[in-house]
Amino acid sequence: MTKMIYVSGPVTKNKNATEQFEDADKFIRKIGHIPLNPIRIDPPHPLKKDKWLYYMRKSVELLMKSDALFLLGGWEKSAGARIEFDLCVKLSIPIYFNCDKEKLNELS
Repeated sequence: MTKMIYVSGPVTKNKNATEQFEDADKFIRKIGHIPLNPIRIDPPHPLKKDKWLYYMRKSVELLMKSDALFLLGGWEKSAGARIEFDLCVKLSIPIYFNCDKEKLNELS
């Protein structure tokens, strides 16, 4: 059964974020699931003051559509990823770590 998997990890101050999220995206598609990738969220209006809050609101909205969370390496250093992790724990949404990709295969 195809699942929607939300990808989470450090974005701010991470020069490799786009590449890391895209790699996760490809992996999730390869094993037959649909990635929900916050890197693809449309940017806010250029005059918007609190861009981090804008992205977190959009990210949580996307996360709530998911069947599972996939955490990239370094997620624990990201305030946003920690919020997403905590939310999944409280809502009993399954969590998979980048280092445990084999377990994500079991969703198929």
